[in-house]
Amino acid sequence: MKGIMFKPDMIKAIIEGRKTQTRRLSGYERLNREPDKWTYHSEQSFPNLGRFIFQYDNQKPYHRELATVMVKSHYQVREVVYIKEACCVECFKRDGIEDACYKYDEDTLELNEIDCEEVNWRSPLFMPAWAACHFIRITDVRAERLWKITEEDAKAEGVTRPPNYSLTHHYREWFKYLWNTIHKKKDRWEDNPWVWLYSFERLNR
Repeated sequence: MKGIMFKPDMIKAIIEGRKTQTRRLSGYERLNREPDKWTYHSEQSFPNLGRFIFQYDNQKPYHRELATVMVKSHYQVREVVYIKEACCVECFKRDGIEDACYKYDEDTLELNEIDCEEVNWRSPLFMPAWAACHFIRITDVRAERLWKITEEDAKAEGVTRPPNYSLTHHYREWFKYLWNTIHKKKDRWEDNPWVWLYSFERLNR
């Protein structure tokens, strides 16, 4: 089973039902070097199989060359994915353990009071599927440019008002701020990169 990572506040948004979408870049490294020169061809693609066809146009006058590539999405429709969280390493060292200690409380996402003899947090990157508390099912996969996100889409991303932003700002502006805090060096909002739009539903444990 594949895993996926979210920031703690985004996990909370999923639990509360406020987040049902996520946008990811994995697989678009080649296309996003020149995102404006690639075109997505839906009629040649198979989204339900995670296969998306793109064509490149070098736009040279009188010598147009087209290159076609297939890009695979990391997650596919109907796939169940577990959410990775920070866990206590000491828990994993115990024999016959059935549960692990988590850095954040499942319901409040406040820091947990851990009763382990020594608290040593394991990165969410290495969390195994058996220790997961939360699962999602992918309901839709789309290939699109980042700027295509709508106000409703941005709300479905679970964003909240960032510092120094007023309530008069729209969700799309809040999402732009969040995106740029995560992608500081490349694939920023201003680059309008290609992204995967994953829609999902939360599953009970």
